[in-house]
Amino acid sequence: MSIKKGDPFGFMQKKRQHTVPRCYLQNFADEAGFVWVLDTKDNIFKIKPENILVESHFYTVTLKNGQKSFFVEDTLANIEGVYAAIFENKISKEQFLTDDERAKVSIFLAALMLRTKPRREGMRDMFTNLKGSMED
Repeated sequence: MSIKKGDPFGFMQKKRQHTVPRCYLQNFADEAGFVWVLDTKDNIFKIKPENILVESHFYTVTLKNGQKSFFVEDTLANIEGVYAAIFENKISKEQFLTDDERAKVSIFLAALMLRTKPRREGMRDMFTNLKGSMED
């Protein structure tokens, strides 16, 4: 990640967080680098992978002291980076993966399944209900 002037810690870039990784979305891009989308209102449009399925601070945790923790985003970025390298060096070339590489791809796929908005809302509801049960 490059650091932009006026943002020495990279917080501006980290606030734009993908719910589906860009390295995954890029595999669906056309020759011009666009992904074609059908939205919930039946609109069809093209968009660059870096601008789709992005939300501000989707994974950011605000601590009690008000500071923002990017631990989840950083962890996902590391998982994505490892997967992207394996994809480029092996999967895209239809080469066999080592057991270690297979495990890393499995971690990426598990993270891919768990990082969606519906999953987050489900977890939020579960913890809200759990808290309510404990208070009762």
